[in-house]
Amino acid sequence: MGDRRPRSSRCAPAAGRRANRRRQWRHPDPSRCPGAKLNLDEMDSSLSVIDVASGQIVRQHRLDPALFQLSIRHLVVGRDGTVAFIMQYEGASDELVPLGGLLRPSGEVTLLDMPRDGLADLRNYCGSGAVDAAGETFGMTSPRGGHAAFFRFADGRFLGSVGLSDVCPIAADPAGAGRFYLGGGHGGIERVTPESGSVEALASDLARKSLWDNHMAVAIPA
Repeated sequence: MGDRRPRSSRCAPAAGRRANRRRQWRHPDPSRCPGAKLNLDEMDSSLSVIDVASGQIVRQHRLDPALFQLSIRHLVVGRDGTVAFIMQYEGASDELVPLGGLLRPSGEVTLLDMPRDGLADLRNYCGSGAVDAAGETFGMTSPRGGHAAFFRFADGRFLGSVGLSDVCPIAADPAGAGRFYLGGGHGGIERVTPESGSVEALASDLARKSLWDNHMAVAIPA
């Protein structure tokens, strides 16, 4: 029988580590060192493009060695195929480093630039990300910092940030390009439009009184 694999295959990005460094190892006795991570001095994060048909790595990217303690955690893909990667920093808490970057279809990698105060608001930790309905802008959230930051895929331009206590869930508003929903871990859902600076708190009891954690998706009734 002939080869049933597709004649052409799409490539998918993946965030990962070398095979022998796939985890942040924690102490085997949590009572002695609760939450302690044991391999922070040898972190080796990478961003790989994988052929989904063959499973082969097509390209693999690593950041500057000085940024080796940046952990690549979340990926969102824009309309033109640009991948935004969203990170957490495991280094010193008083250091400010970029927490996001762009991988272009050409293979070019750039880190996101934003004002120092806005970067400090993220507290070196991003917990989720989402791309808008048009595939042109994206956001990343920091529950530790209580802020969400937004950027444009085309040029990586910072569009602004929104404060919401313990914000982590983020999802595109399917009814409008450039709009997002944010959920707060201490309650509340906001609909935001970064380009205009519009922020609208949803008034329903469910939105106001529920505590929203981790990730969010918008369901559209059939």
